[in-house]
Amino acid sequence: MPKTKFTPRAVAKLPAPDPTGKQTVYSDPRYPGLGVVVSGTTPRKTWVMLGSLQGKTLKITISDVPPKVSQDEFDKVWNQVQQMRAKVRAGVHPSADANAKPATGATPTGATPTSLEQIYAQHRQTNAWKKLSRNSQKLYAGAWENYLGPDFAQVPLVDLKPEQIVNAHRKWAKRSHGQARFALLLLKAMVKSARIYGWVSRDWANPLEFLSDLLPGWNTVKVKPGTLTFQQAGDLLSRMYRQMDVPLHPTFVKNSNPALIAFAMFTGLRATEVHHLKWAEIDIANGTLHLASERTKQRRGHTAPLSSQAHDLLTRLRASEGTLRSDYVFGHKVGRRSYPAQNQNRFLRLMGDVVGYEKGNLSMHRLRHLFAALGDSTCGIENTQRLMGHAPRTVLERHYLDPSNIEHLRPAAQGIGDKLEALAGVNVVPLHGSTSVGAGER
Repeated sequence: MPKTKFTPRAVAKLPAPDPTGKQTVYSDPRYPGLGVVVSGTTPRKTWVMLGSLQGKTLKITISDVPPKVSQDEFDKVWNQVQQMRAKVRAGVHPSADANAKPATGATPTGATPTSLEQIYAQHRQTNAWKKLSRNSQKLYAGAWENYLGPDFAQVPLVDLKPEQIVNAHRKWAKRSHGQARFALLLLKAMVKSARIYGWVSRDWANPLEFLSDLLPGWNTVKVKPGTLTFQQAGDLLSRMYRQMDVPLHPTFVKNSNPALIAFAMFTGLRATEVHHLKWAEIDIANGTLHLASERTKQRRGHTAPLSSQAHDLLTRLRASEGTLRSDYVFGHKVGRRSYPAQNQNRFLRLMGDVVGYEKGNLSMHRLRHLFAALGDSTCGIENTQRLMGHAPRTVLERHYLDPSNIEHLRPAAQGIGDKLEALAGVNVVPLHGSTSVGAGER
């Protein structure tokens, strides 16, 4: 729906019939619910009321637009639209008589000002909510259920005061600064919907207008830790190889923690992609891995070559499992059932402290950042992007390049593997008194 400014002069200048040859509806965000319909075949223009009732779109003709629009004419139409929208908010069709009953499930008559609970329910029906990703919808729904809802569900939006919001945020932030931020972002989105759809009057004083002055830093995101230095990366990898050489308890067939982390460093895969990696997704003979679309973040599938270091790691793991082989590369097997690997972040935080990384901040995603840095310094960011399974950004990548054609990426993957292996041969610190050589000396 095209937008324009609804001034008497601008409305009179709208071309009719419309140059597209089709009927066109114009709107102005400053006047929610008011529209001008321009015919595609005749010079007719009409004022209309736009809205929805019980999921059905409303477009109700008010009157024809005269060749010259006066300010009085415009004000009269705008007041009529507001009256019609008040009926819609009460659940009554604008053309119904005064004794009509509200539609089932609509906001009850006399419920103005609308409570935050009703605003939230209606906000979830807007396009702004529907355009959010499923994960974002889940986060905002959690912010309502755990923060906004318990404190403000029955509070009318027009009665909400800035001091109430400030006190609530301080209480929420003691539990989680991130969730408190999501709660206020949701509240801001609800207020925006209320203004757009006319759930509050145009002269209503928004309590969030000076939020940044009242709550400095409420919308700040925690600064993410930096990438591992190359020296720290080499130290970490050498320790992983040494831990793989430590004798294991007889009930375990492999020490998956260090193997999983080393493989993540060599491939740059996401945490869930590594944890749930199956032998069926590995082509040992050709040295490639293939993840189906449902296994990747972008839902596009991902095929990548393996460096000789990653291939050697998988070969060692496969040989060590014997008859107790799990379906998952880094998982385990109990009876006939296979289980994926568990989250490694706790182990990684401990190892991060050992190699001198920011205390308690090393995670699987930091290893992915490391892979990107290594790739940028060896083979360029374009090849690194393909190896990491990032979504294509250009039309050429999306429609013309064959994602299964990966042989030209093999030197890039090998270059990253070689650099990591060389780094691991520097400053090797033995663990458990082991005297085995580091990865760079194998």
